[in-house]
Amino acid sequence: MKIVSLLPSATEIVYALGLGAHLYGVSFECDYPEAARSVPVVSGTVLPTDGSLNASEIDAEVSARVAAGDSIYTLDDAAQTLSRSTQAGSTRSSTASARSEPPLGPVRERTL
Repeated sequence: MKIVSLLPSATEIVYALGLGAHLYGVSFECDYPEAARSVPVVSGTVLPTDGSLNASEIDAEVSARVAAGDSIYTLDDAAQTLSRSTQAGSTRSSTASARSEPPLGPVRERTL
């Protein structure tokens, strides 16, 4: 099983369930528990993370991108090529997995 977590809370749950060894990628925000920091980061943001924008500038940038139909998040090629992966935080439920439905195919970039 391969897990890609795009939510910090989902990453924590993966580790709490003892599934950290199956974690193949995390978002740029996933930094807890400490072990999550050694997992490859597969998603990021198009916004600067160096503190160069104030709150008003961040709001303006996000609003402009959303209005243009652009995403503020990125998904790296590594995440896109993981085939048959489970994304923690996705809409796929454990019930679907229990029914032996086909696993997810390759991850494709989407506007979030």
